[in-house]
Order: sequence, then structure tokens, then C-alpha cells
Amino acid sequence: MKYLIKRTLRIIGGTLTQFLAIILIIAIGSGIFTGLLSTINILDSWLLEYYKDNNLADSWVYVEGYSSNDINTLQNDYPNLEIEGRYTYKTDSVLNGKSVYFIFLSQTDINQVQLMSGTSVLSANKVIIDESFALRNNLTIGSTFKVNLNEPFEYEIVGLFQSPEFSYKSKDNADGASNKEGVGVIYTSTENIISMLKLDQSYIDVKIEIEDKLSEAQAEIDDAYRTLLKEKKNFTSEKVK
Repeated sequence: MKYLIKRTLRIIGGTLTQFLAIILIIAIGSGIFTGLLSTINILDSWLLEYYKDNNLADSWVYVEGYSSNDINTLQNDYPNLEIEGRYTYKTDSVLNGKSVYFIFLSQTDINQVQLMSGTSVLSANKVIIDESFALRNNLTIGSTFKVNLNEPFEYEIVGLFQSPEFSYKSKDNADGASNKEGVGVIYTSTENIISMLKLDQSYIDVKIEIEDKLSEAQAEIDDAYRTLLKEKKNFTSEKVK
């Protein structure tokens, strides 16, 4: 055993430089690994706290045409879940001569935003917009922009926000990276979104189609009523004879 220890020390003494280099590499590697592990734990803690502070939803269900009563029915069916609906309107537009895609949303308790500057109080034509889009398109608090449907809508920016829900933004999920310049997320009042929906061309087309069908149905009812009156008159006349 003593011989083995002496031989080991002799070998180490003869290769002291290599031995110290190996020890140094091991020490640096251990330090880097420990530091990375601590950093990951800190970032994970920050991320979970960020999600919690903004009440990020656990899941999303995209359904068109659900009413408040439908949402309430779902809440009654699943009392252990917090379920909330919101109004949404999406449209292509032009901003500063460039094509952009706007996502208008109503404010909710779930998926809250983190206000970076300004105010989140919305009224009339006041909106808040995501900070990344605003910075890349030279928009600040007090800036105005227009959305042209069948009538122009002009909005004033009163606040800038960040949101964990929109850390990645894409028009159709086809972008390789988040499209921070071309996709703008905007929070506005429910009344504004309803007004925009009513002036959207697809809504107008459906409205015209429904009105045409109602007119046709009313014409058929009128014809049937006139026929009924005529037959009733003929029946009364024959009965008098």
C-alpha cells in the first residue's frame, strides 16, 4: 500500500502540469454546471411567477359564436374550472405603408397583461397595444392609427403592455420566428370590437344573405296569406249560394 502511494505521488510529480490541468478542467466544469443549474432554477422560478402574476390560462378553446349563456353553461358543467370567454376581431391592415395584422381583444381576468407604461383604462377609442409591435413600428403613448373597414376606425394608444400569451406572434402559425413587427395585439372595449365586427365585409355578406332569405320567406308568407283570403272569400260566396 505504501509502495502504491509512493508510486502514485512519483507519477503525479513527474506529470504535475498535466495533473493540475485536469484538476482545473474538472473544477471549471463543476463550477459551470453548478452555475447553469442554479440559473435554470432561478429562470424557472421567475417564469412560473410571471405566469401566476398574469393568470395565464392552462388551456385555450377557440369557438366562434359562443354567447355569455353558453359560457355560463360550461362553467356550471365544470365548477372546478375558471372559464372565461372574450371578444376577438382579427384583420389585415396597413400601418406606415406596411401590411400588418391586427388582433383586437376584449379585456379579461384570465390572461392578464403586464402594463409597461401608460394606463389600462379603456374608453371610446382608447386602446393598449403590445410593446414589441409598438417599438418596431415607432408607436408611442399618444400615437394614433386607423383601421379601414367599411368605415374608418381611429384609435389612440394609451398604454403599452407585455403578455406571456403573446410571447410568440404569428398570423397563421406559419412564421418560423415571432413576427413582432407584422402582428400587433390590441386590447380595446367590447363595444369597439362589436362595432368592428358589424362592419366587417364577411359579416355584411352574411347579413345581406339572411335579409334576402327573410324577404323571400316574407314574400311566400304574403302570397300564402293572399291565397288564404281568396279561398276564404270563395268559400263564403259558395256557402251563401
